[in-house]
Amino acid sequence: MIINIFHSCEVLANLSKLEVLKVSYSSIDGAFPYEGLCKMKKLQELDLAGNHFTGTLDMCLGNLTSLQKLDLSDNLLVGIIPTSLSNQTSLRYFKLSGNNLVGMFPNWLFVNKPKLEVVHLNDNFFSGTFELPLDLNHKMEVTDLDLSNNQIQGKLPINIGFLLPHLENFDVSGNMFDGHIPNSIVEMSSLFGLFLRDNNFSGEIPEHIFNGCTQLGYLMIDNNHLNGTIPNGIGKLNPAVLTASLNNLEGAITKEFCNLSLDILDLRHNKFSGELPSCFTIPWHYLFLQGNSFSGTINETLIDNSNHDIRDMQAIDLSDNKFTGTIPESMYKLKSLRFLLLAGNQLHGKLSSKLCQLQNIDILDLSRNSFTGSIPSCLNNISFGKTYFSSHYDPGFKLTPFKAIPDFTEVQLVTKGFSLSYKGATLEYMSGLDLSSNHFTGEIPHQIGDLFALHALNLSHNYLSGPIPESFQKLESIESLDLSNNNLSGQIPLHLEDLHSMAVFNVSYNNLSGKAPDKGQFGTFDESNYKGNLNLTWSNSNRGNASSPLSPMNDGSKNNSAIDFTAFYWSFAASYVMVLVASIMMLWVNPHWRKEWFYFVQRYWYKCFGDASC
Repeated sequence: MIINIFHSCEVLANLSKLEVLKVSYSSIDGAFPYEGLCKMKKLQELDLAGNHFTGTLDMCLGNLTSLQKLDLSDNLLVGIIPTSLSNQTSLRYFKLSGNNLVGMFPNWLFVNKPKLEVVHLNDNFFSGTFELPLDLNHKMEVTDLDLSNNQIQGKLPINIGFLLPHLENFDVSGNMFDGHIPNSIVEMSSLFGLFLRDNNFSGEIPEHIFNGCTQLGYLMIDNNHLNGTIPNGIGKLNPAVLTASLNNLEGAITKEFCNLSLDILDLRHNKFSGELPSCFTIPWHYLFLQGNSFSGTINETLIDNSNHDIRDMQAIDLSDNKFTGTIPESMYKLKSLRFLLLAGNQLHGKLSSKLCQLQNIDILDLSRNSFTGSIPSCLNNISFGKTYFSSHYDPGFKLTPFKAIPDFTEVQLVTKGFSLSYKGATLEYMSGLDLSSNHFTGEIPHQIGDLFALHALNLSHNYLSGPIPESFQKLESIESLDLSNNNLSGQIPLHLEDLHSMAVFNVSYNNLSGKAPDKGQFGTFDESNYKGNLNLTWSNSNRGNASSPLSPMNDGSKNNSAIDFTAFYWSFAASYVMVLVASIMMLWVNPHWRKEWFYFVQRYWYKCFGDASC
């Protein structure tokens, strides 16, 4: 019935006295029905969001001068915004997000619209600069401004805080803004969400931002070029989210952070340093400090076990810092933890079997530390994706939902031979165990074979011995299996041929023997997968047997058996210069050879001039 009405211009024309037309998210398709709609001169609210309307925005929309709300978000509209819409002085809500609109950003939108409150133009292809009127007395009532995910460039207006003092939500993420964050932002006393992610902002965070924006709950400034420190005053607020990753921020975590009850703290890949204060505890859901220079031990007090909110803790990433000591006992009480990444630190000691109390872990990365002893045999008590797997393949299984992973949450894991990033919703089905580059000894626990939902397993660069467990044939979801650079012996289990998802398999530099499997995925593996095993052979249609093993010192991305022509040319040039210099020196110090040399040159000189063939 709805589709028939919109495709009938006569019906729409008879609704000329209609004031509200709201048909959102109804899967209506076809060309936009301008002929009928533009005759509704008394229309105050037009909401057709979430349909499949096509075509361009017609100039006749400017005739709807009574319009207060225009929402055409999430359609398939193209072209530019007609300037005729500047006639709508009563406009309060203006939403065109999620289309394919292009052209220069419509700065005229903010002129002569005193009632304008909400502007959503995000997820389009607007370019040019974002400007506001120069008149400082021309303050606007806008509370929600979303320009994210466009191609807008230039600097933010220096007077933005004065002209938009009532802003509660300001989002320009995913554009090409540069320059400093305007200091006038501190005038936005009602600002709750400030989103400046994925731009080219530089300079320091405004000094008084936390003193001026007293309602700030979301500050997201990731992936810019900001430097300096996090300003004082943050302890006075109670923000829900603070993310500032991928900048050049420095300094230490101060005691002010001890007063926060954040849901998310993300300071990855900056230049922060120093020890975490003893009062710094985690009542949060996500803590990301990867890629800084934090030092000292991970204190037992880091986990606030008296706070009931730790039951909702989802992720801890302290990788690539300078933490020392051992894993604190209090961390084993985070029953809901899904991601624990402590790689690239200076942690040591034996792994406690209490680690297996973290039964909901999907990704555990303890690589590049100095852990010793044997690998706990109880790791099969941990989920590593079994929860997600069971919920999708067992109709009777009910998955207990965990706190939704924000789209910006990112976890790095070495899988398929590369350090890959898994982001947002993809983390829900990714699972991995990385204990590589430590000092683990003993045999690989056969219980690891029970982790049937595991996608990536890396035990390389340890001192593990014994055979590859036959139980690994049960790793039916495995995509990347790296056991290289250990002391493993025996044969490669033949039943590993049945692991059809495996794309990467590396057992190089062990003491394996016999013949490697050659069916299934194993038919695609070559010398790089097996080298360094003197008693191991393999054969298939396109690879042949292993040649002499190469030293791990020469194991790189290049083919070491091929000639390095760059080195060859430089070596040849150096040899040529050395021979030339040696010849000159010999002629200089020895009169006999100097006389012979000049006689040789003179003889061929006359020969060339006396012979026409020369």
